[in-house]
Order: sequence, then structure tokens, then C-alpha cells
Amino acid sequence: IGLPFWQGRCNEQANRARSEHVAASFGESRAATDHDLAALGLNHKHSSVGCIHQTPGICAPSAGQGGNYCSRQWGGVCSNCFVPGTYDAWPATTMPYCPYDILSSPDYKDVFPHPKCASPDARDLCCLYTGGCSLSGIGLAQAPLDEDGYALVASWSNSSLMATFLARAAEAQGWSVDAERLASFAYTQCGWSPRKGATLEKALERMTELHIAVEQTSTSSSTATTSSTATPAADSDVTSLAGHDDGSSPRSPIWIALPSFCIGAVCLAIVKIVWHLISRSSKRTDGQKLSHAAGDAKSSAVKQDLVIPPLALDQVAAVDLP
Repeated sequence: IGLPFWQGRCNEQANRARSEHVAASFGESRAATDHDLAALGLNHKHSSVGCIHQTPGICAPSAGQGGNYCSRQWGGVCSNCFVPGTYDAWPATTMPYCPYDILSSPDYKDVFPHPKCASPDARDLCCLYTGGCSLSGIGLAQAPLDEDGYALVASWSNSSLMATFLARAAEAQGWSVDAERLASFAYTQCGWSPRKGATLEKALERMTELHIAVEQTSTSSSTATTSSTATPAADSDVTSLAGHDDGSSPRSPIWIALPSFCIGAVCLAIVKIVWHLISRSSKRTDGQKLSHAAGDAKSSAVKQDLVIPPLALDQVAAVDLP
């Protein structure tokens, strides 16, 4: 765990991936495969601990609607959630979507009637909870490469199956896929509950942005066949799991240019400092030379003042000796 592990701290998916990574490190085996932090499956030792203590209550659902439901999936604490896509839409849409198996939990199985779904389409999500989808009973190979198929495969909460489905969808578009990176990306596309706003269209677009899927267009001629690769769209996401989607956080152009700019600024500052020191040293040397020259000139002048001109012979003779 280093600095890359903490990239995308404000990204919900990255934070979820971090939580599952830590849970797996502490022995929660299902965290790394089924996105299950608390392992609250039907065979879990805490599965019999309910959340409903009174009816009506904060965890008792309204007849035919998508809420209120409660789940211990998030950290083992009873938390409100709702089933999306019901005929009578649940108004509190800020709540998280319930886990796919919420209706099979002891609180709700054979206790409350299932919510009434608006449609049997998997893309509307509700039928994935009740088991009434028109695609029910089909396998991965038969899953249609559309939003219904994407939602159905996501409800299986299996990253490997999602990777296979996304690879099929990408190849149907004529794209080549990086299988290794796709495995990490597929992990972010499914979980114990539906992801709000997730669609197959967005997933494929994201795959091209991350260079996981590359669109190739081949043009044939009589002499050679050339292929051109579409340029992936620029990444517009903030942050990073974990996080971003493939485990790495794509950087915007400003963050790519910033280190180079800082390095250039530091180098320029160092050059200026060295140049300033050299200039000061040069000026000091020139000053010392001028000082020495001035001193020599002054000493020469003093010597000239002190020199007594020699007396002529006739002047010596004229000197009166004591």
C-alpha cells in the first residue's frame, strides 16, 4: 500500500475498492470476489440478525413501493436503502440501492410482499430483485449486448463474468481489448447492489478513455492494408481508485505538465543563482584589481615625492660643511 493506493479519495468507487482490499487483507475472502465487506450471505453467522423491530417502522417497506428497506451490508449496521424501478417510485432517491438479495433476507422473505416493478426489463433494475425479468434463466453466452444484458450480468456480482461480457461487447464494436486491464476494470462495474447511473454505453466509453478498448479501422488497398487507431477521448474524471476504474487514476493535462513546469522553474532558479554568484565573484575580482592598481599608483606617487634629486658636483662644492 503506497501513494497510488490513496489516489481518488473523493471517488466512491475508489473508496469501495479500498475498503474491499482492506477487508480481504483481514481474511474476508468474499470481499475480493463478490464485493462483500461483511460477508452477510444467507449462510453467514449474522444473517439471522434482523433490522425490523416494529411494524410500521423505519425498516418496514410500504406496500408495493421500493422502500423503506434496511440492510446490514454496509459495515454490519442497519442502513436504509430502496429498490429502484418500482411502479410507484420511491421518493428518497438519495438513499443507496439495496443489495440484490435484500428480499431474501430474514427480515423480508415471506414477510412482506415484493415491490411492484414498473417493467420486466433488467435495465430498470426492479425485476432483478424480484426475479421477474424477461431475461431470467439465461446464461452469459445468451446475454444480449445491450443495457438489459449489462444490468443482468452486473446483478451476478462476479467480476470475471462481467469481464467476459464487456469483452464481447467491445469486440462486437470492432475493438481490440487489453484483457489484463479489462479484468481490473470489470471489478468496478459490478457489486452487491446496482451502481447508480451505470450503463453499458458509459462502460464502453470509459474503456476507450482508459485505452482498455481500442477502436481499429482497417482500410484495404491493392498493395497494403493500413489500420488507424482512434484517439481515446480525454479523461474528465477527478481522481482515482481505485481509483479509479482500472486501479489507476488518469491525470488531466495540467497535472501532467505541472511536474515538468516545476522542474523547469527549479532549474531556471538554480541557473540564476549560479549566474548571480559568478557575477558577484567577477565584480569582486575586478574591484580587487582596481584596488590593487590604485594602491600601486598611490605608492608610486609617494615614492616620487620622497625621491631626493641628486646634487650636482658644483652644488656639492657649494655646500658649507660644519
